[in-house]
Amino acid sequence: MTGRRRGRAVAAVLAPLLLVGAAACDSGGKGTKGDKGDEGGKDGSGNAVFSLPPADQLVAARTATEGGGTVRFVSTLVYTAKGGGQLTDRTTGSQDFGADRAVAVQVQSTTGAFPQKAVAALRGENGRAWRSYSVEGDDVLYRTAKRTWLRYAASAGDISKEAALLSKRAGSTTPYGGTLADAVFGSFPEARPEKRSDGTRYYHVMTPAGVFADLVPDGFAPRAGSKGEAVPVSLEVELDAQGRLTRAEADLSALITDRETHGVTGIKAHLAFSEFGHKAPPSVRPGERTEDASKVLTELTKIKPGECAGHDTGLAGFSLLRRVDCSTAHDLRIFGQVRINETSKERIGLDGAYKMAQDRCEERYTDAPAAWTAKGRPAGTFYTLGAEGMEILGGGPGDDISIVKGDFTCYVKTS
Repeated sequence: MTGRRRGRAVAAVLAPLLLVGAAACDSGGKGTKGDKGDEGGKDGSGNAVFSLPPADQLVAARTATEGGGTVRFVSTLVYTAKGGGQLTDRTTGSQDFGADRAVAVQVQSTTGAFPQKAVAALRGENGRAWRSYSVEGDDVLYRTAKRTWLRYAASAGDISKEAALLSKRAGSTTPYGGTLADAVFGSFPEARPEKRSDGTRYYHVMTPAGVFADLVPDGFAPRAGSKGEAVPVSLEVELDAQGRLTRAEADLSALITDRETHGVTGIKAHLAFSEFGHKAPPSVRPGERTEDASKVLTELTKIKPGECAGHDTGLAGFSLLRRVDCSTAHDLRIFGQVRINETSKERIGLDGAYKMAQDRCEERYTDAPAAWTAKGRPAGTFYTLGAEGMEILGGGPGDDISIVKGDFTCYVKTS
């Protein structure tokens, strides 16, 4: 998305998350090396985990953790900026392993001089600092401000790339995904853990960066080392005497690239599991209404000029929106749809494609009825967004021509 205030750009294109595959790396452990066995906790209850070879213990801890039936969790990401400001992204909730469902509330807060561009990148287009989700198997539900639920059903397929990112909240290792549990259960210690007097175990493992892929947010890419290998991440893990995961911490700062981070210099992640066996709440309470996102949301490029849309979708961007009556509260109004199909002997690239689209949107802006643009915020500013599936071909070394094809939407923000 780019914005223009009648002839000058006011927003930059945000690059998508680049997920880099991770190569295997050495793992280290804290504690006693060379032990010939571990009979588990004082009552032997952790024997199924701790009597295994070290490399198998965290994988086995997944089964032990699931055996707890239900668990409360707190997953936290703390972003630190150059000036010392911080953004804390904390998700609290409950998971039911047997029913494969979860409920979670995500809240973001800032302290100090945390960059506004970074806040915008981490909160998405609608800027909400508070979100509520439920997971039912592979389906993810988002609670709207009107207290209804939007269901992003796995059976509907990938209705957009943004919806596919949201679907990662339906975890592959736990009901709620995108926490350090994914990394813990995919790590392989080389040394036996430190055994404490209460039967708990402490592990320190250097883990390949790839296992943190779903935890690192959109816009922050894992950084490769000097030889192209993935940078290993220091992961600390605690299991209780029954072999169940209770705590994990990792410093993800090494994964930050030098670009597209908007001043963020550090990311630390923390996960806590507690209250195994508690009575988990239902994912959707009786009487609450659910809607199928694939039926009630519309692609931005299919909304006609003059129509209005709302962005209370749970998605980071504007690829899918809800059509709303322009006489009611809305978040944006479309004043033009343009198509680019250009061939050039010079390199066009993404910036060039948006420049072409912006020029055409400016023409639409000038010709649009005043009622369509009068409520734009900031005043006199319009935005241009390219659709998924935009093609930019050629333009590299040895290419004779470059081609850009794609649909773009021209709109004003109204909230």
